[in-house]
Amino acid sequence: MLKEYRLYALMTLVGAGCLAVVFSFPALTTPEGPLGTGRSADEIEAVLAQERAFCEAQPQSIDCRCFVDVAGTVLLHNEPRVPGATYADKQDLARGQATDDC
Repeated sequence: MLKEYRLYALMTLVGAGCLAVVFSFPALTTPEGPLGTGRSADEIEAVLAQERAFCEAQPQSIDCRCFVDVAGTVLLHNEPRVPGATYADKQDLARGQATDDC
């Protein structure tokens, strides 16, 4: 009987340890703040102008207003990073999502 209680206690400690590790990472789906946090108005305008020029240069008809909104949101968002993880190129990700959505 005592052996079973030790097993339950060990399982509880391991489970609590796993939860502690998971909750030690920042939330990856929650933005740190408003769009463009930590960026000057000139930087924001430059990013949006660059994406508008890219959209207008595309041969297929894309709603450039939508494209700039989606691509700008992705490029200006400062998301937390998991140490050691590999991420897609931010520019490719932004333009791919904008093209698919618009």
